[in-house]
Amino acid sequence: MRLTILSIITDIGIKAEVQRVAREIADKEPHGIQLLINNAGIAMDEETRYEAKGQPRLDDAQAISDFFMRSNPQSWADTFRINITAQFFMSMAFLPLLARGCGVVPGYTYSVVQVSSNAAFLKGNTRGYVAYSSSKAGTGLQSPSPCISFFIDTWSRLQLLLIFPAFWQRHFRGRRCASTPSLQEHFPPRSVIS
Repeated sequence: MRLTILSIITDIGIKAEVQRVAREIADKEPHGIQLLINNAGIAMDEETRYEAKGQPRLDDAQAISDFFMRSNPQSWADTFRINITAQFFMSMAFLPLLARGCGVVPGYTYSVVQVSSNAAFLKGNTRGYVAYSSSKAGTGLQSPSPCISFFIDTWSRLQLLLIFPAFWQRHFRGRRCASTPSLQEHFPPRSVIS
């Protein structure tokens, strides 16, 4: 058995691009694939990020309303297009490849990993990332949906894993990446094995 990792650049927010990538991988992997990880995500809450714009007075309904009415509807649409819609179309475009790859290794099933965020469950302050938090909650809600239409035989072989990672201190090529001070206040740095 050989391991193949393919790197293909595309805009997953464009359905035709997702379909093109699925066809390209199908040509390179005629026996299918065993794993799809939907990990793309964006946060376009530029107008309401506390780090950049400050925080409204949370004891003043008018201040809260004025602050969040700064949100750009296109930012919401772009965030949902990538964080929810694109994950759905990726799963659907790659479903035939996953099903084909299921029989390659006896006893092995195929898997889809949907990456959401713990921002979906913030009970307190979203730090101004309202569109992002809402979209990540949507990822969690829509993840089982594609499975409903699968045939029973296909469904019984599909593993769907939904994960909600939290903020952590990241390292890149041995260097600690900068974190915003407000995030460090909420999530103190921890040691990370890199």
